[in-house]
Amino acid sequence: MFNDFPEQQAICAFFLDFVLLPRNKDSVQGHLEHLLPLYRNTTPDSPLSLATSSVALVMSGSSPAKQNDQQLGRTIFGRALRKTSAAIKHPVESRNDETLMAVLLLGLFEVRCPNLPGPNASFSFLCFIFSNFCLIYLDVITT
Repeated sequence: MFNDFPEQQAICAFFLDFVLLPRNKDSVQGHLEHLLPLYRNTTPDSPLSLATSSVALVMSGSSPAKQNDQQLGRTIFGRALRKTSAAIKHPVESRNDETLMAVLLLGLFEVRCPNLPGPNASFSFLCFIFSNFCLIYLDVITT
């Protein structure tokens, strides 16, 4: 039954492997520990929910046995990109933490997803880091 829902399986694995860290007290927390409280309050068709699904599927699809997950992740990525773009243009939603996290996850998708057209992986990673720095800086100076 669970195999009939690859998106749910990928999301569960993503949260277990990347979000619900650290598992011991000596571990250092990353930036994704804020994802779970934001994700709990989103609707299934929100930019954050779609971005989370796309990243989870592309992470899951790195296994040769789950190549279909990558294709589904790319499809959902397109929807997430359109919704996030609309949210960024909205005066209230653009200042929302959920929108900021969706942008962060979409950047992670672009860095992580192989075979996307565009610049090489190291350039994409630098753009990802720079864009996140700019978003955090803008969030700090506007609050």
